[in-house]
Amino acid sequence: MSALRAPEIFLPVILAVAGSVTLWIFVRGWQAGRVLLFVIVAIDLCMWGQSSGWRLSPSRDSILWQEPPAMSFLRQREGDERQFRVLSLLPPPDPNVSYAASRLGITEEVLTLQPNTYMMHGIQNAAGYDTFGLERYSRLADDMKLWGDLSDPERTLTHGREFDVLNVRYLIAKHFAADTSRWQPVTQLGDISIYENLRALPRAWLTTSVVQLPEDALLKAIRTEKFADGQTWDPLRTALMDAPLQMNFGGEDVERKAEVIRYEPNRIELRTECAVSSVLVLSENHYSGWRAFVDGKLVPTLRVNYNLRGAALSPGDHSISFVYRPKSVLFGLVISLFTAIVLLAWLLRRRDSLKNPLTVTL
Repeated sequence: MSALRAPEIFLPVILAVAGSVTLWIFVRGWQAGRVLLFVIVAIDLCMWGQSSGWRLSPSRDSILWQEPPAMSFLRQREGDERQFRVLSLLPPPDPNVSYAASRLGITEEVLTLQPNTYMMHGIQNAAGYDTFGLERYSRLADDMKLWGDLSDPERTLTHGREFDVLNVRYLIAKHFAADTSRWQPVTQLGDISIYENLRALPRAWLTTSVVQLPEDALLKAIRTEKFADGQTWDPLRTALMDAPLQMNFGGEDVERKAEVIRYEPNRIELRTECAVSSVLVLSENHYSGWRAFVDGKLVPTLRVNYNLRGAALSPGDHSISFVYRPKSVLFGLVISLFTAIVLLAWLLRRRDSLKNPLTVTL
Protein backbone atom coordinates (compact mmCIF):
# COMPACT_ATOMS: atom_id res chain seq x y z
CA MET A 1 0.00 0.00 0.00
CA SER A 2 1.31 3.42 -0.91
CA ALA A 3 1.42 5.64 2.18
CA LEU A 4 0.73 8.71 0.08
CA ARG A 5 -2.52 7.15 -1.14
CA ALA A 6 -3.62 6.48 2.44
CA PRO A 7 -2.92 9.63 4.47
CA GLU A 8 -5.23 8.32 7.19
CA ILE A 9 -2.36 6.02 8.14
CA PHE A 10 0.32 8.62 8.92
CA LEU A 11 -1.52 11.92 9.41
CA PRO A 12 -3.07 10.94 12.78
CA VAL A 13 0.37 9.92 14.07
CA ILE A 14 1.97 13.18 12.91
CA LEU A 15 -0.84 15.27 14.41
CA ALA A 16 -0.69 13.31 17.68
CA VAL A 17 3.05 13.94 18.07
CA ALA A 18 2.75 17.59 17.02
CA GLY A 19 -0.23 18.08 19.33
CA SER A 20 1.61 16.59 22.30
CA VAL A 21 4.64 18.84 21.76
CA THR A 22 2.39 21.87 21.31
CA LEU A 23 0.47 21.14 24.52
CA TRP A 24 3.75 20.78 26.40
CA ILE A 25 4.92 24.15 25.09
CA PHE A 26 1.53 25.69 25.91
CA VAL A 27 1.53 24.36 29.49
CA ARG A 28 5.05 25.71 30.00
CA GLY A 29 3.59 29.17 29.42
CA TRP A 30 5.61 30.05 26.35
CA GLN A 31 3.98 32.65 24.11
CA ALA A 32 4.64 30.57 21.00
CA GLY A 33 2.52 27.83 22.50
CA ARG A 34 -0.73 29.70 21.84
CA VAL A 35 0.13 30.27 18.21
CA LEU A 36 1.20 26.67 17.68
CA LEU A 37 -1.93 25.39 19.41
CA PHE A 38 -4.11 27.48 17.09
CA VAL A 39 -2.17 26.21 14.04
CA ILE A 40 -2.48 22.54 15.09
CA VAL A 41 -6.23 22.86 15.69
CA ALA A 42 -6.69 24.62 12.33
CA ILE A 43 -4.71 21.92 10.49
CA ASP A 44 -6.64 19.18 12.27
CA LEU A 45 -9.97 20.72 11.25
CA CYS A 46 -8.83 21.17 7.66
CA MET A 47 -7.66 17.55 7.50
CA TRP A 48 -11.10 16.28 8.49
CA GLY A 49 -12.29 14.29 5.51
CA GLN A 50 -8.97 15.06 3.84
CA SER A 51 -9.98 18.74 3.44
CA SER A 52 -13.39 17.89 2.02
CA GLY A 53 -15.65 16.70 4.86
CA TRP A 54 -16.21 20.08 6.50
CA ARG A 55 -17.25 21.63 3.17
CA LEU A 56 -19.27 18.73 1.79
CA SER A 57 -21.05 17.29 4.83
CA PRO A 58 -24.39 15.92 3.60
CA SER A 59 -27.67 17.53 4.56
CA ARG A 60 -30.58 15.62 6.09
CA ASP A 61 -32.16 15.01 2.69
CA SER A 62 -28.99 13.30 1.40
CA ILE A 63 -29.04 9.62 0.46
CA LEU A 64 -26.49 9.02 3.24
CA TRP A 65 -29.22 9.63 5.83
CA GLN A 66 -31.57 7.10 4.22
CA GLU A 67 -31.62 3.33 4.12
CA PRO A 68 -30.78 2.16 0.58
CA PRO A 69 -33.46 0.01 -1.08
CA ALA A 70 -31.11 -3.01 -1.10
CA MET A 71 -30.93 -2.95 2.72
CA SER A 72 -34.69 -2.63 3.02
CA PHE A 73 -35.16 -5.55 0.63
CA LEU A 74 -32.74 -7.83 2.49
CA ARG A 75 -34.23 -6.90 5.86
CA GLN A 76 -37.74 -7.67 4.64
CA ARG A 77 -36.71 -10.91 2.92
CA GLU A 78 -34.68 -12.30 5.85
CA GLY A 79 -36.71 -10.89 8.74
CA ASP A 80 -34.83 -11.28 12.01
CA GLU A 81 -32.28 -13.65 10.48
CA ARG A 82 -28.82 -12.10 10.76
CA GLN A 83 -26.60 -15.13 10.22
CA PHE A 84 -25.72 -14.48 6.62
CA ARG A 85 -23.35 -12.31 4.62
CA VAL A 86 -23.56 -10.45 1.35
CA LEU A 87 -20.90 -9.66 -1.23
CA SER A 88 -21.04 -6.40 -3.15
CA LEU A 89 -18.98 -6.01 -6.30
CA LEU A 90 -17.78 -2.51 -7.15
CA PRO A 91 -17.35 -1.76 -10.86
CA PRO A 92 -13.74 -1.18 -12.03
CA PRO A 93 -12.54 2.34 -11.09
CA ASP A 94 -12.17 5.02 -13.71
CA PRO A 95 -8.39 5.58 -14.11
CA ASN A 96 -9.02 9.24 -14.98
CA VAL A 97 -10.86 9.97 -11.71
CA SER A 98 -9.24 9.86 -8.27
CA TYR A 99 -10.66 7.49 -5.66
CA ALA A 100 -11.68 10.31 -3.32
CA ALA A 101 -13.29 12.40 -6.06
CA SER A 102 -15.34 9.45 -7.32
CA ARG A 103 -17.04 9.24 -3.92
CA LEU A 104 -17.79 12.90 -3.31
CA GLY A 105 -20.94 12.71 -5.42
CA ILE A 106 -22.70 10.00 -3.43
CA THR A 107 -25.62 8.40 -5.25
CA GLU A 108 -27.93 5.57 -4.29
CA GLU A 109 -26.08 3.26 -6.67
CA VAL A 110 -22.63 4.09 -5.24
CA LEU A 111 -23.91 3.71 -1.70
CA THR A 112 -25.49 0.31 -2.44
CA LEU A 113 -22.22 -1.12 -3.75
CA GLN A 114 -20.02 0.25 -0.94
CA PRO A 115 -19.07 -2.47 1.61
CA ASN A 116 -19.10 0.04 4.48
CA THR A 117 -22.79 0.77 3.90
CA TYR A 118 -23.87 -2.68 5.04
CA MET A 119 -22.05 -2.45 8.35
CA MET A 120 -23.99 0.74 9.16
CA HIS A 121 -27.23 -1.18 8.70
CA GLY A 122 -26.19 -4.30 10.60
CA ILE A 123 -25.52 -6.56 7.59
CA GLN A 124 -22.16 -8.28 7.23
CA ASN A 125 -20.36 -7.86 3.91
CA ALA A 126 -17.65 -10.32 2.86
CA ALA A 127 -15.91 -7.51 0.96
CA GLY A 128 -14.78 -6.03 4.28
CA TYR A 129 -15.08 -2.59 5.79
CA ASP A 130 -11.70 -0.91 5.34
CA THR A 131 -8.45 -0.97 3.41
CA PHE A 132 -6.84 -3.06 6.14
CA GLY A 133 -7.47 -6.80 5.92
CA LEU A 134 -6.11 -10.13 7.02
CA GLU A 135 -3.70 -11.71 4.55
CA ARG A 136 -5.08 -15.23 4.95
CA TYR A 137 -8.65 -14.00 4.57
CA SER A 138 -7.65 -12.15 1.44
CA ARG A 139 -6.11 -15.29 -0.04
CA LEU A 140 -9.14 -17.38 0.87
CA ALA A 141 -11.52 -14.85 -0.72
CA ASP A 142 -9.97 -15.07 -4.20
CA ASP A 143 -6.95 -12.91 -3.28
CA MET A 144 -9.35 -10.08 -2.47
CA LYS A 145 -7.93 -6.59 -2.89
CA LEU A 146 -9.04 -3.11 -1.88
CA TRP A 147 -12.80 -2.73 -1.31
CA GLY A 148 -13.58 -6.32 -2.27
CA ASP A 149 -11.94 -6.42 -5.70
CA LEU A 150 -11.59 -10.08 -6.75
CA SER A 151 -8.68 -11.45 -8.76
CA ASP A 152 -10.78 -13.85 -10.85
CA PRO A 153 -14.48 -13.24 -10.16
CA GLU A 154 -15.62 -15.33 -13.12
CA ARG A 155 -13.93 -18.46 -11.75
CA THR A 156 -14.65 -17.77 -8.09
CA LEU A 157 -18.32 -16.96 -8.53
CA THR A 158 -18.89 -19.87 -10.92
CA HIS A 159 -16.88 -22.84 -9.65
CA GLY A 160 -15.16 -21.92 -6.37
CA ARG A 161 -16.49 -22.61 -2.88
CA GLU A 162 -14.71 -19.69 -1.20
CA PHE A 163 -17.78 -17.55 -0.67
CA ASP A 164 -19.94 -20.56 0.12
CA VAL A 165 -17.86 -21.37 3.20
CA LEU A 166 -17.80 -17.64 4.01
CA ASN A 167 -21.59 -17.73 4.45
CA VAL A 168 -22.28 -15.38 1.51
CA ARG A 169 -26.00 -15.72 0.79
CA TYR A 170 -26.47 -12.72 -1.51
CA LEU A 171 -24.46 -11.15 -4.31
CA ILE A 172 -25.07 -7.47 -5.12
CA ALA A 173 -23.62 -6.23 -8.39
CA LYS A 174 -24.10 -4.06 -11.45
CA HIS A 175 -24.03 -5.63 -14.93
CA PHE A 176 -22.98 -9.08 -13.69
CA ALA A 177 -23.47 -12.16 -15.89
CA ALA A 178 -24.42 -14.61 -13.15
CA ASP A 179 -24.50 -18.40 -13.39
CA THR A 180 -28.21 -18.91 -12.64
CA SER A 181 -27.63 -22.49 -11.51
CA ARG A 182 -25.78 -21.02 -8.53
CA TRP A 183 -26.85 -17.37 -8.33
CA GLN A 184 -30.62 -17.03 -8.55
CA PRO A 185 -31.87 -13.51 -9.38
CA VAL A 186 -34.23 -12.28 -6.69
CA THR A 187 -34.74 -8.59 -7.50
CA GLN A 188 -33.63 -5.67 -9.67
CA LEU A 189 -33.19 -2.21 -8.11
CA GLY A 190 -32.44 0.17 -10.96
CA ASP A 191 -29.08 -0.91 -12.38
CA ILE A 192 -28.31 -3.01 -9.27
CA SER A 193 -29.12 -6.73 -9.26
CA ILE A 194 -29.38 -8.95 -6.17
CA TYR A 195 -28.76 -12.68 -6.49
CA GLU A 196 -29.22 -15.45 -3.94
CA ASN A 197 -26.42 -18.00 -3.57
CA LEU A 198 -28.05 -21.43 -3.78
CA ARG A 199 -24.87 -23.11 -2.47
CA ALA A 200 -24.26 -20.85 0.53
CA LEU A 201 -23.28 -22.65 3.73
CA PRO A 202 -24.64 -21.71 7.17
CA ARG A 203 -22.76 -19.65 9.74
CA ALA A 204 -21.81 -22.85 11.64
CA TRP A 205 -21.88 -26.56 10.86
CA LEU A 206 -20.42 -29.90 11.97
CA THR A 207 -18.19 -32.19 9.91
CA THR A 208 -17.51 -35.84 10.72
CA SER A 209 -14.23 -36.27 8.86
CA VAL A 210 -10.96 -34.35 8.52
CA VAL A 211 -8.42 -34.25 5.69
CA GLN A 212 -4.94 -32.83 6.32
CA LEU A 213 -3.33 -31.07 3.37
CA PRO A 214 -0.49 -28.61 2.75
CA GLU A 215 -1.69 -25.01 2.61
CA ASP A 216 -1.49 -24.65 -1.16
CA ALA A 217 -3.28 -27.95 -1.79
CA LEU A 218 -5.89 -27.02 0.81
CA LEU A 219 -6.60 -23.68 -0.82
CA LYS A 220 -6.76 -25.34 -4.24
CA ALA A 221 -9.35 -27.83 -2.98
CA ILE A 222 -11.54 -24.94 -1.78
CA ARG A 223 -11.18 -23.08 -5.07
CA THR A 224 -11.85 -26.09 -7.31
CA GLU A 225 -14.07 -28.22 -5.03
CA LYS A 226 -11.79 -31.15 -5.93
CA PHE A 227 -8.98 -33.05 -4.25
CA ALA A 228 -5.79 -33.96 -6.11
CA ASP A 229 -7.18 -37.45 -6.86
CA GLY A 230 -10.28 -35.97 -8.51
CA GLN A 231 -12.72 -36.67 -5.68
CA THR A 232 -15.24 -33.95 -4.85
CA TRP A 233 -14.84 -32.08 -1.59
CA ASP A 234 -18.03 -31.76 0.45
CA PRO A 235 -17.47 -28.94 2.99
CA LEU A 236 -20.49 -30.01 5.05
CA ARG A 237 -18.91 -33.42 5.66
CA THR A 238 -15.13 -32.91 5.53
CA ALA A 239 -13.04 -30.25 7.25
CA LEU A 240 -9.71 -29.27 5.71
CA MET A 241 -6.74 -28.66 8.01
CA ASP A 242 -3.04 -27.98 7.56
CA ALA A 243 -2.07 -29.52 10.93
CA PRO A 244 -2.72 -32.95 12.45
CA LEU A 245 -5.66 -33.43 14.80
CA GLN A 246 -5.40 -36.09 17.49
CA MET A 247 -8.94 -37.44 17.25
CA ASN A 248 -10.52 -40.44 15.61
CA PHE A 249 -13.16 -39.63 13.01
CA GLY A 250 -15.20 -42.35 11.38
CA GLY A 251 -16.68 -40.10 8.74
CA GLU A 252 -20.20 -41.34 9.47
CA ASP A 253 -22.99 -39.46 7.77
CA VAL A 254 -25.20 -39.05 10.83
CA GLU A 255 -27.65 -36.40 11.87
CA ARG A 256 -25.93 -33.37 13.36
CA LYS A 257 -26.88 -29.88 14.41
CA ALA A 258 -25.00 -26.63 15.09
CA GLU A 259 -26.92 -23.55 16.20
CA VAL A 260 -25.66 -20.05 17.01
CA ILE A 261 -27.56 -18.85 20.08
CA ARG A 262 -25.59 -15.68 20.86
CA TYR A 263 -23.58 -13.51 18.50
CA GLU A 264 -21.57 -10.51 19.65
CA PRO A 265 -18.39 -8.87 18.32
CA ASN A 266 -16.23 -10.45 21.04
CA ARG A 267 -18.29 -13.50 21.98
CA ILE A 268 -20.13 -16.23 20.05
CA GLU A 269 -22.06 -19.06 21.73
CA LEU A 270 -23.36 -22.21 20.04
CA ARG A 271 -25.15 -25.47 20.79
CA THR A 272 -24.29 -28.66 18.93
CA GLU A 273 -25.71 -32.18 18.69
CA CYS A 274 -23.90 -35.12 17.10
CA ALA A 275 -23.68 -38.82 18.03
CA VAL A 276 -20.09 -39.20 16.78
CA SER A 277 -16.85 -37.21 16.98
CA SER A 278 -17.02 -34.04 14.91
CA VAL A 279 -15.36 -30.75 14.12
CA LEU A 280 -17.34 -27.55 14.56
CA VAL A 281 -16.69 -25.15 11.68
CA LEU A 282 -17.60 -21.53 12.33
CA SER A 283 -17.64 -19.19 9.34
CA GLU A 284 -15.52 -16.57 11.10
CA ASN A 285 -11.87 -15.61 10.73
CA HIS A 286 -9.33 -17.63 12.67
CA TYR A 287 -7.37 -14.96 14.49
CA SER A 288 -4.98 -14.83 17.41
CA GLY A 289 -6.80 -13.99 20.63
CA TRP A 290 -9.95 -16.05 20.07
CA ARG A 291 -10.35 -18.79 22.69
CA ALA A 292 -12.70 -21.75 22.51
CA PHE A 293 -14.55 -23.22 25.49
CA VAL A 294 -16.46 -26.50 25.22
CA ASP A 295 -18.86 -27.07 28.12
CA GLY A 296 -16.90 -24.46 30.06
CA LYS A 297 -13.46 -26.02 29.47
CA LEU A 298 -10.74 -24.31 27.44
CA VAL A 299 -9.88 -26.26 24.27
CA PRO A 300 -7.58 -25.52 21.32
CA THR A 301 -9.03 -23.20 18.68
CA LEU A 302 -8.59 -24.91 15.31
CA ARG A 303 -7.86 -23.27 11.97
CA VAL A 304 -10.19 -25.00 9.52
CA ASN A 305 -10.72 -24.59 5.77
CA TYR A 306 -7.64 -22.38 5.46
CA ASN A 307 -8.80 -19.53 7.68
CA LEU A 308 -12.04 -20.39 9.46
CA ARG A 309 -12.43 -20.95 13.20
CA GLY A 310 -13.23 -24.38 14.61
CA ALA A 311 -13.15 -26.76 17.56
CA ALA A 312 -12.96 -30.55 17.92
CA LEU A 313 -15.94 -32.13 19.69
CA SER A 314 -16.50 -35.51 21.28
CA PRO A 315 -19.80 -37.38 20.69
CA GLY A 316 -22.86 -35.90 22.37
CA ASP A 317 -24.44 -32.51 22.96
CA HIS A 318 -22.20 -29.53 23.73
CA SER A 319 -22.27 -25.84 24.56
CA ILE A 320 -19.44 -23.94 22.86
CA SER A 321 -18.24 -20.39 23.43
CA PHE A 322 -15.70 -18.46 21.38
CA VAL A 323 -14.39 -15.48 23.36
CA TYR A 324 -11.95 -12.83 22.16
CA ARG A 325 -9.30 -12.34 24.85
CA PRO A 326 -6.03 -11.33 23.17
CA LYS A 327 -2.91 -11.21 25.31
CA SER A 328 -1.89 -7.94 23.70
CA VAL A 329 -4.99 -6.19 25.07
CA LEU A 330 -4.45 -7.62 28.55
CA PHE A 331 -0.81 -6.52 28.44
CA GLY A 332 -1.87 -3.06 27.31
CA LEU A 333 -4.39 -2.90 30.16
CA VAL A 334 -1.66 -3.65 32.70
CA ILE A 335 0.55 -0.92 31.22
CA SER A 336 -2.33 1.58 31.26
CA LEU A 337 -3.20 0.80 34.90
CA PHE A 338 0.44 1.09 35.95
CA THR A 339 0.78 4.42 34.11
CA ALA A 340 -2.41 5.73 35.74
CA ILE A 341 -1.12 4.82 39.21
CA VAL A 342 2.23 6.52 38.56
CA LEU A 343 0.52 9.67 37.26
CA LEU A 344 -1.86 9.74 40.23
CA ALA A 345 1.04 9.37 42.68
CA TRP A 346 2.94 12.16 40.91
CA LEU A 347 -0.15 14.41 41.01
CA LEU A 348 -0.70 13.83 44.75
CA ARG A 349 2.95 14.48 45.52
CA ARG A 350 2.95 17.68 43.44
CA ARG A 351 -0.21 18.89 45.20
CA ASP A 352 1.38 18.32 48.62
CA SER A 353 4.51 20.19 47.57
CA LEU A 354 2.40 23.17 46.47
CA LYS A 355 0.54 23.17 49.80
CA ASN A 356 3.74 23.04 51.85
CA PRO A 357 6.40 25.12 50.04
CA LEU A 358 9.85 25.13 51.52
CA THR A 359 10.92 28.40 53.17
CA VAL A 360 14.51 29.37 53.37
CA THR A 361 15.60 31.79 56.15
CA LEU A 362 18.85 33.65 55.81
